[in-house]
Amino acid sequence: MGGAAWQLHSADDGNAQAFNLRGDLRGQVWSGNKLPPDLALDPSQVAQLLTDKEHAELEALCGRCLADQLFTANAEGNGHKVFVATGDIPAMWIRDSAVQLGSLIPRMAQQPALRLIVEGGVRTQATFIVMDAYANSYNLKWQPPSSLQKHDRILGRGGWVSTRNYELDSGAYFLHLLYDLYLLPGYGHSALLREPVVFEAASLLLRVWTTEQQHEAQSEYRYAELPRTAEELQATTQG
Repeated sequence: MGGAAWQLHSADDGNAQAFNLRGDLRGQVWSGNKLPPDLALDPSQVAQLLTDKEHAELEALCGRCLADQLFTANAEGNGHKVFVATGDIPAMWIRDSAVQLGSLIPRMAQQPALRLIVEGGVRTQATFIVMDAYANSYNLKWQPPSSLQKHDRILGRGGWVSTRNYELDSGAYFLHLLYDLYLLPGYGHSALLREPVVFEAASLLLRVWTTEQQHEAQSEYRYAELPRTAEELQATTQG
């Protein structure tokens, strides 16, 4: 990517301006927290750089993405729980599904049926977190651990767990989704947020984060593929 030249198209004059993604951006872009004023574009400015054809293509892409996630969501118990698959992978990532569900929140007022999907997805996320807060993706159906290879079992996979790669942002996305529902005007959020499984999931995440601040001393979680000593690290880099 470092040497790629990207084209910015102006909707006004149709001319293209090329720049090198990294080479032409000053070092402060990558080391600081803010873009230089001449590069800090707001959404309206970005939109002006797109041609009519690019606008149409983006609108169609967004429509396909929204429709696809509705078609790939699996409901259970009349919408009480909803399993949201991530793309073409038959597993539900907490982080990815939180974004997928979050995109439906602004549309719930016009489409009340979407509320079942969002709330059902939140319940499913909460249930999975309570099962194993260190996992980051989960299976639609129970997968007998004995059906997996030994290496997968060592990594904590099997049962409801698809991958057990602890990711801090996974739980953060879940809480962010809850907060988005809390802030939604006119939405009666109290019933969902007070459901025992949702409350327990949020509480468990806080306990896990507290533990992980003292990982070596207090946490039992270890990821088998990560080297833990200088010797293991050296063997990994040399292998």
